[in-house]
Amino acid sequence: MRDVSFIPIDGKEELVIATDCAGAIGEKPEDEVKVPLEVVSYYTARVAMMECVSVGATPFAVVLQNFAGDDSWEKIKGGIQQACSELGLQNIKITGSSESNFHFKQTAIGISVLGKVDSEEKRIAITPPTARFAVIGKPLVGNEVIEQANDVLSLSLFHSLLDFTYEMIPIGSKGIAYELNELMKDNELQATNIKSTLALTKSAGPATCALISYHEKMEPKIKELVGHLFFRINLV
Repeated sequence: MRDVSFIPIDGKEELVIATDCAGAIGEKPEDEVKVPLEVVSYYTARVAMMECVSVGATPFAVVLQNFAGDDSWEKIKGGIQQACSELGLQNIKITGSSESNFHFKQTAIGISVLGKVDSEEKRIAITPPTARFAVIGKPLVGNEVIEQANDVLSLSLFHSLLDFTYEMIPIGSKGIAYELNELMKDNELQATNIKSTLALTKSAGPATCALISYHEKMEPKIKELVGHLFFRINLV
């Protein structure tokens, strides 16, 4: 099951809702990971954006739940706008609310992305038995995301990969093996053994990598596009 919801709008179009949240990461004294708020919101927004885009939808609005205080709104909004810019989204609407009655000792935000997709163009359960699989980027979490930024799959590169793949799934906290097993179930495929040089059960934090399924003839083009971020997944 993909981490998105679909709501029919009419006979051909569906509303797509994707969301992500972050807590104890930011600028407050008791945050466990200390980074600027723009970074927190950027990485939170990118997860929801990737989920939305990966199923073939076009985002048109962002809803922000801000528990970091009124004075944090513009910084958080800036990170969201950066994510939108990397996907080439212009004039996307950003709305939401801030908790201003109480002050939190740790940063917390939630971001939802709304998009639209043609029902016949949804990129779900379209991986054939002959497909190959790979992970683009490395699974990273916490301070690793900042310290190993060169190993993170960028939003712009993620968007470019859509032209060369059957399906793309952002990897989250449950790890590569979990998302691969979900993809296999969605497509009524089976694999008893998964082999990779990457840690298959490690959290990928804010979707620092993505699982892809693709036709074997696309592999040279994908490798050329992503370089050192390519990690083949072998199934038995």
